[in-house]
This record gives sequence, structure tokens and C-alpha cells, in this order.
Amino acid sequence: MKRNAIDNLILWKDKIGNNWNKPVLITGAKGVGKTYLAYDFANSFFSQTFYINLEKDQRIRGLLSSGDPDSICKLLSDYRPINKENIDITDTLNKDNIVFILDEISYLPDIEGVIEILLELQGKSMLTPYILLTSSKPLSAEVMAKTYPVKLFPLTFDEFLLATGNDWYIEAIRTHYDNCKPLPEIVHNELISLYQLYLEIGGMPSAVNEYLHMNSTINIMEHHDVIMGAYKYDITNSNSDNNTLKILQVFDSISYQLKKVNKKFQYRLIRKGTTYGHYKEAIDYLINNNLVIQSNKIPNDQLTNSSSVKDFQPLDANFKLYMPDTGLLFTQFLQQLPLNLKFTAEPVTHNMYTDSKIYKTLIENNVAQTLNANHYSLWYWESNSSAKINFIIEKDTRLIPVEIFHGTNTRSKSVSIFKKHCDIPYGIKISSNNFAFVNQVKYLPIYATFCL
Repeated sequence: MKRNAIDNLILWKDKIGNNWNKPVLITGAKGVGKTYLAYDFANSFFSQTFYINLEKDQRIRGLLSSGDPDSICKLLSDYRPINKENIDITDTLNKDNIVFILDEISYLPDIEGVIEILLELQGKSMLTPYILLTSSKPLSAEVMAKTYPVKLFPLTFDEFLLATGNDWYIEAIRTHYDNCKPLPEIVHNELISLYQLYLEIGGMPSAVNEYLHMNSTINIMEHHDVIMGAYKYDITNSNSDNNTLKILQVFDSISYQLKKVNKKFQYRLIRKGTTYGHYKEAIDYLINNNLVIQSNKIPNDQLTNSSSVKDFQPLDANFKLYMPDTGLLFTQFLQQLPLNLKFTAEPVTHNMYTDSKIYKTLIENNVAQTLNANHYSLWYWESNSSAKINFIIEKDTRLIPVEIFHGTNTRSKSVSIFKKHCDIPYGIKISSNNFAFVNQVKYLPIYATFCL
């Protein structure tokens, strides 16, 4: 299950040395594959891998936080590598073949202090310079500054194609994205079907792996439930009872928020009479812990003459929240179906995809998920309800409006109206149509968002 992020780890490895020895820090929500990525990279480029799970081993957390470089060096020396015989980590000849993985460093009481000691040991040639850290929780700016950060997300559609043995499609999609020429119709239809399968499974590695092993989606819901349970367990154990209640109320409302035609977050779906201020900390927690994706509304008065999303100031009460993985949202929608639809002879996907509102919502959530993985800042725009743009992104220093459609009917004046407010090179319409470029509109099939 090759991840695109491994290229960033290779860049980090190549930078080590020449007075540069920052440890790499892989961040992301639980379940996105941080540990797997670290293992995969370690096994590919090093002969010796030392692994310490700081979430589960409280004794090791205490020893690492002792503040004594000699004790920490001895602790690491005593740790047996997971793949081969014991070796001396202070042996200079072995340093380029050794990597340490410190999993979930947020459980250390003094993360910054431990990193300082690791760097000190490296400076004394007592420790390998190749150290991989992971964290599911947000860390301070001071800690981030001492590391080489790599943020990991659920699998995007190109990674899903690679994992399922359909990687030859990836180059074809990229080529036709660049030249805007349609793919052969049979290939286009195959990709639409694969994309619908991807929407159901999502990009969480455990769910993808289950599909690969079983060649069926029958147990995917259980994997999604386990991941959601892990999120809620962390929420409960990291917050006071009062904050836990608010966070879970917001989190549990998202699938219902997204079912609405107007997907702007509305507090009345949680409880009548509540306000942004009442739930601000809860929403911030979910955003900071990568459990939701936020898209902010662009005020009309800020749009004119703006050339960068950096110019926009979000409005407190105008935003949308998306799920971090569309597979999780698919399962939530499925669990909300009436029993007579949930257990029919017809495939579940038939019931979901024939509901145009639900299908478009799944596509929109996946576009948000993909743009987020591509490190775009997400914004949306509305003009007195007469025009709506699902996403505004900044690409090649220009603002680009992105519209989403669930089928092949892409008739809309929204991009034309948006042009009156902002000078744009072209607009993008994502739908079930094939690639095309007509009248300054780039038409993208729903499966090609990863190319943005």
C-alpha cells in the first residue's frame, strides 16, 4: 500500500547530514496509516529498525523523559531491533543502516526536551540521525520547528488505485487532465465504477486492506465503526466531561449537516438557541485533531480585487465541516437508512447512488478530503443564493472556482457570476462527464480531483 507521502520521507533521508539532522514527524488522525508508513519506509531503506510505542508503554515514557542523555542512550541501546539481531547503536559503522521509530510522541510529558536530547546524542555520534516520530495529536509550534513535518491523510483515489492493482489508470488520468482530452468511454466508465467503490470503502488503510483481503465490502462498515470508536475514545479521554459532550455533539451532527441542501454548519441541528461561541472550542478541537475538515465562506466584500486566499478573513458563523474520510461518511449515511432499504436484495450502493442528494454530498466531501490532502486552504462562495461555488482554491497564484455536480448535467451560471466579482483564468466543474475544456471551463471527471 504505497503512499505518496513516502516521497517526502525520501527527501528527508537525503537531507540528513551536512549539519542538518532534524527528526521527521508524521502527523495525522488515528487510522490514516502513520505507523504503517513509518514501517514501510524503514523496511525499504534501513537494515535495522527500532520501534517504541509511547502510547502503550508508560514505563518507556518515563525513562525517555528523565532528562538524562546517558540514561536515554542506554535505554535505546537496550531496545532490540524488530527485524534483526541485537546491534550496538553507538557503532558508527552502523548508523546509516539504523532507524528509530518513536510512535505517538504526544504521550511524552516533555516532547521538546526529549527531541533536544536526541539531537544532542546525534551530535556526539552516539545515535543514528534517522529518527521517525509520529503523532495523532496537535503539537506545539516549538516542537514542530525542531522537526521535518510530514502530514498524512486517508488514501486519495490515486493511492486507492495503486493499492487495488489499478495503477495503470493513474498515468492515463494525469495525462488527460493535462491535455483536457476525453478518455475512451469504456475506461471512463470503469473509473466511475472504481470511484464509487472508493467512496464506499474510503481511504482508511484498514478498510482498504480489508477489501483487498476479502475482495468484498461486507466488513467495511465494522472497520469504520472501530475508527469512529477510537476517535470518540480519544475525545472522551482528552477532555473534561463538559467539553467532551460538546465535541461529540458537533462530531455526531456532521453527517446530518451535510445531508442538507445548504451545507453551512447550523447549530440548531445540535440544540436550539446555541451559538458559535458556545461550540467554538469544540469545533477548534475537532479541526486541530484532524477529525473534521473546515471550509470557510468568502465574504463578498473581501472577494473583489483579492488575488490570494491569504487575503480572506473567515466569518465566525459561516463555514462548513466535512468528514476527514468519505468512507466514514458513507457508513454513517448507510446506518441512517430505513431498515427496509438497508436490508434489501439490491446492493447498498444502488440505494446510496440513486439518491442524488446523498451521492453529490459524498462527492463533495471527497473533493474536500482530496483538496485538504493536497494542502489547499478551503473556501466557498455564495452570492445572495443566486450563485454558489462549492470550493475556491488558489492554484498557481490564481483563484479558481470549483463546482460539483452528481451527474452529467453541469448547466450553471455560478462561474459566470463569480467572474464578475473576481478575475479568474478558468473555472472547474467536477461531474460524471469526461475531460473537456470549453469556454474557459475545465471539466473534470469525479475521479480526477487528485490531479488538482
